[in-house]
Amino acid sequence: MRAKHIRTALFIVSVGFILWKTILSRQSSGIHQTEMRLMWGLQEMIAGNPNWKQYALYWIENVILFIPFGFLFPKNTLLLTMISSFLLSMGIEAVQYFGCLGLCELDDVICNTLGSLAGFLLAMETQRIISNIQQKKSD
Repeated sequence: MRAKHIRTALFIVSVGFILWKTILSRQSSGIHQTEMRLMWGLQEMIAGNPNWKQYALYWIENVILFIPFGFLFPKNTLLLTMISSFLLSMGIEAVQYFGCLGLCELDDVICNTLGSLAGFLLAMETQRIISNIQQKKSD
């Protein structure tokens, strides 16, 4: 039971960090900004934009940001984890848009959800490894 409480506390901390990084640490620019082209950074890279490395770093950052969410999500169901991370990400993008707190992007939602998927898969693999170790100890 104690492990469940620790996991829940870590999950809450991870969500708090996501909210701090994406909303709470930002100041309003007073300008509503959106970029709804799918994988627009990749399109810019192909077009020769010299800032393509920065766009790639943003994608990686968004994936990494949500790995703990998927890893620590209280329910071990893929569908619920993905829906929850998708809705959280959509909520963040809406707040960023209406609060003028950054660029509201479709790519962020995709990368965040992929990060959550990676975290979920990592959690499932970790549980499998732990189960195998425990089974070998009991043999």
